[in-house]
Amino acid sequence: MNEERQVIIPIEQAEIFFYEEAITAVRLDDGRIGAVISQMCKVIGVDRAGQVQRIRNDETIAHNLVITQIRTKGALSARRSYCLGHSLLAHWYRYKTRSAKATRGYTTL
Repeated sequence: MNEERQVIIPIEQAEIFFYEEAITAVRLDDGRIGAVISQMCKVIGVDRAGQVQRIRNDETIAHNLVITQIRTKGALSARRSYCLGHSLLAHWYRYKTRSAKATRGYTTL
């Protein structure tokens, strides 16, 4: 399934910290706030491509996955990145954290 998605240019971009690692947060022109998925995946140790595919296949959160144009340091260039809306980040994170721990052999009490 090769779908064409519109690239959204955020009206605001900032670094926030997630487990002491900087990730990029964006505000879109419609007021939505999101975070760059690849950076979050790196922090929690899961594969970005697999997570993007899982999000696309999950009807609960797929509508909140957008492609944004993120300014790089110095704002001389930009790159395209998948961002997930903040309203569903907790849902994705809880599910992915449990899955990552399960695959690594961890158990929760």
